Amino acid sequence: MRVVHILSGDLWGGSEAQMWIQLPVLREAACDVQAIIFNEAELSTRLSERGVPVFVIPEQNGFIRLFKAALSVCRKIEPDIIVGHGYKENILGFLVCLFLKCKLVTTFHGATEYYSGFAKLKGSFYIYISRLIARRFSARIVCVSDSIARTLKFSPLEKVRIIRNVVAEMKHEVQNDDCGLYRDGRPAIALVGRLVGVKRPDLAILTLARLNENFEQLGLRQTPHLYLIGSGPLEQELKKLTERLGLETQVHFLGFKENAAAYISAADVLLISSDSEGIPTVLLEAISLKTPVVSTDVGGVPEVFEQVKSHPHRMVPAGDVAGLAEAIAGVCHSAYDSENMSAMFEASGRELSRNFLPASAVAKHLELYREIVTSTLYA
Repeated sequence: MRVVHILSGDLWGGSEAQMWIQLPVLREAACDVQAIIFNEAELSTRLSERGVPVFVIPEQNGFIRLFKAALSVCRKIEPDIIVGHGYKENILGFLVCLFLKCKLVTTFHGATEYYSGFAKLKGSFYIYISRLIARRFSARIVCVSDSIARTLKFSPLEKVRIIRNVVAEMKHEVQNDDCGLYRDGRPAIALVGRLVGVKRPDLAILTLARLNENFEQLGLRQTPHLYLIGSGPLEQELKKLTERLGLETQVHFLGFKENAAAYISAADVLLISSDSEGIPTVLLEAISLKTPVVSTDVGGVPEVFEQVKSHPHRMVPAGDVAGLAEAIAGVCHSAYDSENMSAMFEASGRELSRNFLPASAVAKHLELYREIVTSTLYA
């Protein structure tokens, strides 16, 4: 089977990380997978290094030129299936499929970033058209969690498939020295991801402020550090919030890091403060790297902990700063019981291997592709 995946690839986010993990394994499984990417950046480089054929088509030239270039590439490849990963990608895939008479898979990884003004209007249009295409014309709809399928009102449809995100085998030998942080013995909180509204990095800073005010009552020995690993449009606004709260020495803006695993491994806790999630790749990485997790109870996060029950974690309602502070303190306090924590990590590692390694997702993708090429089901 020849399968073309279409991705934006302008940033390094959850969908990019997942395709970097999964596409090379699909090729190893004798599936002729290739990728069309709109931007020459981290994803295009990493996929090429792992042997996945990549065609970069700059989206800056406008949608019509983007479509013509994608159609030209796909005419040469002659794919059986085109898989879109995102709203614009799904629309482009649909148009190419119309011309080439191949079949379309629309993929939904999670909520989009918050926009305003014309960008919000344009984004809403893409979202509406993409969902319409998924419902009416795609051969299958892939969602990374049951929560995403329910939120988008896809779950009653027969053609919906849930293929959850997975984690690559992590390097458990990662040491704190790899990132050069966390030297003063205070608890280290890591938030890894884009600094955008849906991820709510402002809540992480407000949570740190609350921990400062109540660290002794919450059972902490010292006030923590917060490390924001990622970049995005909210960075300057977040720095102003940090200054206003007097947290300049405790909040560290590190920007995008290729070796984010080193920071997750070194942290005392990974914090996910989002309003919405699919299944965060960083959550699976934290489990693999034996780092406790505190997260808002959103999206596919509880689905992960239904499968990986043993991992030390706490979940609180979205937006609950007090709850996040108490959860972080509780997880850090539990870490003092190293023997019990080691047993929990060992058990969670086994649970992770059973449910969230690449082979499980690849098997579901291959089954999906076989269904499509032997089926006439479109609606």
